[in-house]
Amino acid sequence: MAGRPKRRAALAAAAGTTLPPPQPPKPSLRKLQQPARDEAKPYTRKSVAALAAALEVPGERVAAATTLLAYAWGRPVNQIEVRTINDFTDLTQEERRTLKTKLANQLGINLIEHEAEYTHTEH
Repeated sequence: MAGRPKRRAALAAAAGTTLPPPQPPKPSLRKLQQPARDEAKPYTRKSVAALAAALEVPGERVAAATTLLAYAWGRPVNQIEVRTINDFTDLTQEERRTLKTKLANQLGINLIEHEAEYTHTEH
């Protein structure tokens, strides 16, 4: 790490420019948020009690339940289905049609006139 300022200066000198002085590191967001966390912690029990009371209020019930569950058990993980496509044969007929149409539109090809060229029959 000690060699980096010298290297920066050497690169700047070789380029015929000067570098501004290095800036001090910025404090992390976590450190900036810590005072707010410290202020809020004494209200934890009252806040949970208020959310529990809100479960009995029809207009606030769902929001209170969602908040309590999220903080107690964590938010549900979003699941993403991933499908690997190695070849055109891995595509469904609908996906092949969509791909063909989009490519034809990008290339300016009228599919009706050139349908015979793009028709693929499997034996």
